[in-house]
This record gives sequence, structure tokens and C-alpha cells, in this order.
Amino acid sequence: MSVNETKLNENSHERFGVRMKFTAIIPMFDVEKYLPELLKSLEDQTTGDFGVEYIFIDDGSPDDSYKLVEQWAKKKRIDVKLLQQVNSGVSAARNRGIEHAKGDWLTFPDPDDFISPTYFEEVYNFLTAREKSTIALASTNIIRYFEDTKEIRDTHALRFKFARGSKQVSLLASPHYIHMSAPTGFFRRDVVLKNNIRFMENLHASEDALFTANYLLCFDEPKLGIIDTAIYYYRKRADNSSALDGFKKNPETYLTRFETGYLPLILAAKNRFGKVPDWLASQVLYEYRWLFGAERSVRSRSNVLSTQEKQSFIAIAEAILSEFEDYHVEQYRTTPIHNEIRYVLQALGGKKFPGETVRVGPLDQSRNLVQVRYYFTGELPTEELRVRAQVVKPVHGKVRMLDYFEQQKIWERILWIPANSWISVRLDGIPRGLSFSDPIIRRLALTEVDVARALPQPRKILQTLAPSVTGARSLLRRVAFETKAFQERRNERLQINQVEVSAYALTKRPKTAMRFDNAWLFMDRLDRARDNAEHLYRYVKAKDPSIKVFFVLKKDSADWDRLRRDGFNLLEYGSVEHCAALLMAQFVISSHADVEMTNPKPISFYPSSQVPWRFVFLQHGITKDDLSLWLNTKEFAMCVTATSEEYESFTADKTRYKLTSKEVVLTGFPRFDRLHDLSSNLLKDKILIAPTWRDTLFTPKVVGDPVRTLVPDFESSEYYTNWNGLLNDPRLKEQALDKGLSVVFLVHPNLEEHVNRFDIPSWVLLASYDDDVQKIFASSALLVTDYSSVFFDVEYCGGHVHYFQFDRDAVFSGNHTVIPGYFDYDTHGFGPVSSDLDQLFKNLNNHIHHSSRDAFEFRDGLNSERTFVAIKNLRKRHRDA
Repeated sequence: MSVNETKLNENSHERFGVRMKFTAIIPMFDVEKYLPELLKSLEDQTTGDFGVEYIFIDDGSPDDSYKLVEQWAKKKRIDVKLLQQVNSGVSAARNRGIEHAKGDWLTFPDPDDFISPTYFEEVYNFLTAREKSTIALASTNIIRYFEDTKEIRDTHALRFKFARGSKQVSLLASPHYIHMSAPTGFFRRDVVLKNNIRFMENLHASEDALFTANYLLCFDEPKLGIIDTAIYYYRKRADNSSALDGFKKNPETYLTRFETGYLPLILAAKNRFGKVPDWLASQVLYEYRWLFGAERSVRSRSNVLSTQEKQSFIAIAEAILSEFEDYHVEQYRTTPIHNEIRYVLQALGGKKFPGETVRVGPLDQSRNLVQVRYYFTGELPTEELRVRAQVVKPVHGKVRMLDYFEQQKIWERILWIPANSWISVRLDGIPRGLSFSDPIIRRLALTEVDVARALPQPRKILQTLAPSVTGARSLLRRVAFETKAFQERRNERLQINQVEVSAYALTKRPKTAMRFDNAWLFMDRLDRARDNAEHLYRYVKAKDPSIKVFFVLKKDSADWDRLRRDGFNLLEYGSVEHCAALLMAQFVISSHADVEMTNPKPISFYPSSQVPWRFVFLQHGITKDDLSLWLNTKEFAMCVTATSEEYESFTADKTRYKLTSKEVVLTGFPRFDRLHDLSSNLLKDKILIAPTWRDTLFTPKVVGDPVRTLVPDFESSEYYTNWNGLLNDPRLKEQALDKGLSVVFLVHPNLEEHVNRFDIPSWVLLASYDDDVQKIFASSALLVTDYSSVFFDVEYCGGHVHYFQFDRDAVFSGNHTVIPGYFDYDTHGFGPVSSDLDQLFKNLNNHIHHSSRDAFEFRDGLNSERTFVAIKNLRKRHRDA
């Protein structure tokens, strides 16, 4: 397969009679722009009684990587060999390099990374200072280099290995000291050749880890050499174009590497040693810990997989985990792991898990209820709940689905029972232990991190500076960065503390205490009102003047003066008064559940789970998608719903939400009361265009900042092309003229600051959520939207709905923060779904409008009243029958 082989300065070091030789095997594909930094770090290497040969393999690269290395090598007295081959992948390139290697130790740097100037010298010094025959693999220190900011961060998940300096570690004694990286590993060439250890070709995930595991299985007692002063800088590319950045989008990440890689490896290891080695189990669990952990985030979960592929992933995991010992999952400690994930892995492996213990809490003191939870496999056990020695039935309860790759092995039971005396629980007739926290995982050993947390020691920042000046400079740069970041956090903390101290002092004044005691604080968005909170505030203030009500808003909001003229008791968000009110409030009542509302700044007297107020979530739109990953992180005293389907999606058995009928009420949205009045009094004379937003259009959100920054190439996005195309399509103007309607473009709040990026025709009216959007909804004869829940508002008012979903597959496959829920647009929607402009106008011309079903439970104008009563009932204590 070789088309070219070039030797430059080969073996030039041998004339010096070196004692040890290293071979660095470096594959290249489309890395020309990164190579100069790597090459510079290679030519800057210090010398010693060792030699280094560099084997570069051009893997059919489309750029001039080969030519760049060739020119560089000719100018330097460095042992370089260049190989060329047709594109076959990184594993094939590395295997090719192994065939040509002459060194005693092999390593495999990636061409977009670089190394510290004393890298090879540090490895050589370490290996020669010990009996080298006892070291199976030398492990160097990986530090992250962020290309976009030029920052260096010591944040790798396995950095604990280097926390106490260089050392030799037996994997039998310390199985959590796993090594999975070929670029940061040094492997004995004789062992690699003798046992025919090669990288798995045509595999694009974990090829490094599998190579390393295969290699270490050649040793009865594999020992790692941990070298903290040899620094390997791993580049986090600014454009996220590396293989690691894209591997979550590849089904092979979840399937092939486990089925054809790990499973045969585990079976072979068990056949040889009689059990799966503890270190190998730790390595596999490390892989699973990241994949299962990613399922807890909308942005990182496995939306790329179909249901069938998820089932295959779970089946392979069951096959692998069933080969483990009972203690492997329970005792995993290489990285932190959520107990829930630990229980899932134990259940998939058929192991017993501490989840059989029943967790007690939190306590809802005002309603005299306490929560009890437990995990179970198989059928729901028979439950015997006793309070004061009397059997009681749960007041509220459900079975929650633990949504990890749609597994059906383990479930969580959530119950609310009376809390007025001692409690006992029997499951299937067996008394269960009770705990006020998640069941404790027994530990057979403690990691350095565990010990450091339990027994804090003064940080020895400069303990590794001695071996070299260059190493010292590198570490000092890291320390300087950490110190700067720490100083910024400290300054921010001091500013917040000043407000909190002032607020705390304010609450000691009798007038302030009288003003804010048991207050109800209402809030919509940071910079805008006009939603459920404003409407409910108006109702409560008029209905019961004895309740101390306040509305929280940023002072520069366009709504501030309007609400002040209407007599609202306003509090500026983040002010001393706001903070003082929070310390004494009974409820925070908001249409949004962002951290700014649930745990507002400045406030840090209490952990988020122990705030003095109770949070009431009014919602700002009917929940149709699955928001469980987000909402399950919140603590709600109450959550308002508007349709029975929405209510069931929260509270029914085997849904993903931890919410039960205790927290969720079906009252209707307070803002719908005004829609009820407006819809019968306004002429329907508008075509409303109201798309929602896309997470991929924005840079990451900054907490506390209501304005999000657009990505630079917004105008080339599919979103812009389609919505801007609709606004400028002559057929839209024809539709409006034909029906005698005006066209209104209502831009989403996240895009309002960027509305000038759209090319809006003069005959299209521009509206924002600073306007009276309820009048716009009530007067809309027709709505064109994509996924925005405003279609519920328009349908509530009797308008017709059309869905324009040109990017449906992308939106529901993880490219936006959307996980499909109970709502299916084809069966639950109120109108036809179009995938392109031609189909949309065809449906408009054919007068295809909405379904005849009524999704709403209430159309009586009494939503605010029901919501108000539900909030007051939060203070009612449950009484035993």
C-alpha cells in the first residue's frame, strides 16, 4: 500500500552510543495548519543519553502535510522517516509505523498536539532511574490547550494520577490508575511485536484505549510509570473539528467499539485470568461513565441513535457488565459517578445494588408530607408504608423512568406520605433500611482525591519544578492562569457579598420585616413581563389585598414604567431590596425556571435546595417536548399545566419526570383568561409568522444576560434561509391580499436584538414581545410557526395553525435543545405540517387548517382563580384519614 518511503537523517543519533531509543509514530491527515507547533516542540527537545526517531505517515492527506514535514526534516539533524499511503485511517497509519519502528519504546503523538521541551528527557530519566524491566507502560501528563483562547488548563479527568508527583504504580494494587491514551503512553516495542498488538483498523472510537488494554493484558502484573513532569499538550480545536469532538455523532461510538472491541477483549481476559482484571473493569466503566453521564444533558445525549440502536447498545452493555464481579461497579472510583448511573450499570449487569435502601426526604413541612424513594428492577414490589405503626396509602406517587438509552431494567419509585411520626417501609414483605441521603457506596480503597477532600493539605504548587527549568516555566504558566481565574471569581464573590450583607442588615429593620414578611414575589423574564406572572399578579393583588405582592424586573426593562404606572410594587432584580425580600418571601412565582429565577443572584445564604422561599412555576408555554433533563434539576412547590395531556406527561407512571401530582396542578394558564376575553371581541385580520429559535444559532448562554450572541454565519443557516425566504416570498403577499389580512412577523425574544439581520419587506409588520402580543394572538386568523408553543395561544383564540418544519429531523436529533415528548405534530397538532415553502403554500391554498379536537381543559376565564387557590393550598397541612 506504500507509495513512497523517505528516510532523512536516519539513525544519526546512533553515533553517540545512546542507551535508549524512542520511536514517535505520527499519522497525518489534513493537519497542515497544526504541524508547525508540533514540529517546533520536537526540534526544541533537550538531548541526553537517548535517541528519538520520528516516523510520520501521510495517510492520503489532501493538504501539504507531507511536504511541510519533508522540508522541516531536511533542515534539522533529526532522525525522521516519512511514509505515504492511501487514506486508510489513523489506526492503519499507526500500524504501518509500528512495522518500521526501531526504538525500544513506542509512542503515538497526534499531529495537532505538542509536547514540553523536556518531554523525552523526562521519560528517559524516569525509566533509567528505576528497573525499567518492571515498567510496562510510561504515562505522561496530559494538559489541555484551548486553541481559541490560548489557555492551558489542567482539567483532564485522570489528572489525579499526577497529583503527588512521579511514581510507579501496580494496576493490581491501584486499578483506578487506568491509562487509555496512545499519544501519552510509551509502550515496549518488543512486547508489542511479540504479542502482535495492533490498533483496530476501521474503528473510530476507543482505538487508543483498546490498543492499550490489549497491550497491558500481556503482563501478569502491569505497572505504570507516572511521569508528571513530561507534559503533553492536548489541543482543543477552536472549530471543534477533531475526531474526539465529533465522535458523539457517530453510532459506532456506542456500538462497534463495545461489541467488536471490548466484549471479545473482556471474554479473553476472563478466560486467561479467571476473572475480568479490576483495572480493565475500571477502564470499561470509565467509558460507560461518560456515555451514560452524557444522557443527563440535552446537548450531549445520544440523539443520533435510533430506538433499535439504543436497544442494541443496552444489550451489549448487559453482555459486558454481566462478566464483571459484583464489586466492580459498586467500587468504581476512577472518576466521580452519579449514584443513579451506578445503579443502572449494576442493574444491567444483574448485580445487587444499594438502591434497595429507601431514601427519605425532602420534607414538605407546610403540607406535613415527606418523600420516600427507592429503585427497583422487575415488577413493582408490594409496598407497606407505616406511619405511627399504622398502614397508610401514599398521598401522591409514581414510577419514574430512568432514561438512559431507553433502558427498561431499573425504575425509580417516588412516594409522598404523611410525615407526622416515625416511618417504616416494607417492600415485598421485607423491612427496608431508611436513609436521609442516597445509599452510601462502600469503598474498599480511597483515591488520592478522596483523601485530599477528607484530609486537606497545604497545596505544594511548586513541588514538581526541580527536574527542569522549562518544566518549571510550563507549570508556572498554568498556576498563573489558575490564580487569575481564582482572583476573578473572588472579586465577583466580594461584590455579591456586599449586596447580601446590606440585604441581611435591611431585614433586621422593623419596617422592612413588616414589608417583606411572607411576601409573594412574581417574575416573568429578567427584562420583560406580560406573561403568566404579570397576569396572576394583577389577579392576586385585586383578589386579596392582604397578601404582600411584589413584581421583580430589571429596571431598564421596557415594561418597568408601564407597570409602575399601573401601580405595581416593583423590585429591581439583583438589588439590595430584592435580596432582602428573597430572605423573607413565602413564594417566588415565575413563568420561567432559569437559574436567575430559581436561585437568583445575589443570594448565597442558602444552598439551592434549602432556599427560604418556595418556587411556583407558572410556565410560559405549554410543555409539549420532553424537558425532564432540565426540570428534574429544579425544586418546585408547584407547577402549573393547561391541558390534561400535558398534566399526564408530567405525573403519569413511567414518564421521565420526577414530578408527581403533589407538585403539578391542572389549572390553566393565568394569561389565557385575557385571551378568553379578547378572542371574542377582536377582528381576526392578521397572518402571524412566529418561529421559535435554535440553540445552534447562538454562542453559549451567559448567566444573568438576557441577550444571546448569534453565531457569525447566521445568514447562511437553514433557519435564516427558510424564514427570510418565507417573508420575501411573493406568494405570502398574495395570500394576505386574497384574504384581506395583514402580515405580522413576531420575532422570538432571543432574536429580537438581531432582527435587523432579517430582510423584512415593507409590507410586513414587525412585532415583538414588548408589544401586546395577546392582542396579536387573538386577532390572528392564521399562524405559521415551526415548534413555538404560541400555537396553543392562537388555537385557544380560534385561529388556524400551520407548521413550517424544514429542519424537523435536525431539531429532534439533538441539534437543538429539544427531546420529543408526548406531543406529535401529525397526531396532536392543530394544522398541517410542511417541510418546504412549496408544500406550505399548497396547504395554505387548499385551505387545510386545524383539527376539531379541543386540547384545553378550561375555557371559562377562571384560570387565575384556580391557580391562586392552588398556591394558597400549598400552605394546607395533610391530615391522616
